[in-house]
Amino acid sequence: MALIDRARDVYFDRAKERWKQEGFYADITDILDDYREETNKKIARNRENVLITFLISLYDYDHASLQLDITKLIVLQPKREFPAKDKRKLLQILWSTIQMLYADDWSEVLNEVNRLGEWARANPEEFPVK
Repeated sequence: MALIDRARDVYFDRAKERWKQEGFYADITDILDDYREETNKKIARNRENVLITFLISLYDYDHASLQLDITKLIVLQPKREFPAKDKRKLLQILWSTIQMLYADDWSEVLNEVNRLGEWARANPEEFPVK
């Protein structure tokens, strides 16, 4: 946590320095933009790391088989529809990753699913509810 705080402090230090030089009402939007950009990069990296960790653990760290299966999916481009039993099986596999990410508080996941369901019911022409 201290490393995260220190990385953030760089931007606060830049703002404090500018305020010293130009006064408290100095424009710091460029510093805030830099901070937002860096934060968004970190979020994207974390999301990618979770996905990669999930895939590798799903294949029991068999990198060669994972690479081969991903290549097959890219080349063959299989259809996207799965039978209901396969969807449940996939959810069971994904659930361990969800548990790791949300640490026994799944309200965020459930709330997002509920929000998407409400939107789908309100816009049936764009996203037909099954």
